[in-house]
Amino acid sequence: MNLIVTCFRHAEEDAVSEMTKLTSDTVRMRRTSISGVLTGSTDRDPIEISRRIQDMVMEEPWSVRYVRRIIPVQCVVDTNAGSIIEGIQCIRHHIRDKDTWRVSIKKRNTSISGQEIISGIADIIPNKVSLEYPDIIIHVEILGGITGVAALRPGDVFSLDKTKRSLSED
Repeated sequence: MNLIVTCFRHAEEDAVSEMTKLTSDTVRMRRTSISGVLTGSTDRDPIEISRRIQDMVMEEPWSVRYVRRIIPVQCVVDTNAGSIIEGIQCIRHHIRDKDTWRVSIKKRNTSISGQEIISGIADIIPNKVSLEYPDIIIHVEILGGITGVAALRPGDVFSLDKTKRSLSED
């Protein structure tokens, strides 16, 4: 898994078809036990896929109907604080010395403490934190027993709503 794709609840099949069409069948999609959440695997750069679909929506806003968000994943670990911190170590090289950062945690089907995860990340990343304008956003996406982590730049996560909103602001 190197992509997490969200859609409306009970629209998973439509979202799978749409992702297959949008990516020319280069992404293998799978349903999860969580309604409205899919995972995907690709041999291509997941950030490139997310940005390419964002560009498609900028050109043709009606080209995407079911896929709501595409979150690139750089490391997959078990859902426990220790494993998540190890996953952050794996993506640490994406953060340059001068980069500011913040953490974004999305928890689904788990009771793990978000504060424990944030504290663990803060212990290993000495860079300055910027909650409003970070250079890097550390995404922690918990899907029950597995967790995807990534160090992404603003704009690396595709959001249909944000992309369409930016079109109406122009």
